[in-house]
Amino acid sequence: MKKSLRILTVVTLISLATSLNSAFAQPHPGNQANGSSTGGTPIGAGAPVGSGEIILLVMAALYGGNKAFSARNKQVNEG
Repeated sequence: MKKSLRILTVVTLISLATSLNSAFAQPHPGNQANGSSTGGTPIGAGAPVGSGEIILLVMAALYGGNKAFSARNKQVNEG
């Protein structure tokens, strides 16, 4: 029970840190793609980086969960 509570706490903290980081992100006011400091598209075309970060965290959690599940099943079957 303690272990699952720890894991839940870590996952919650990571997701909160990620969401708060992207919630307060603001675009840089200058240096547009058209060379001026106003108007135009920002350099990098405003690509959403946050979505890829969330996908990475979800995939890492699924991989870790699969490894833990496999290890537990292996331990139960041997013992």
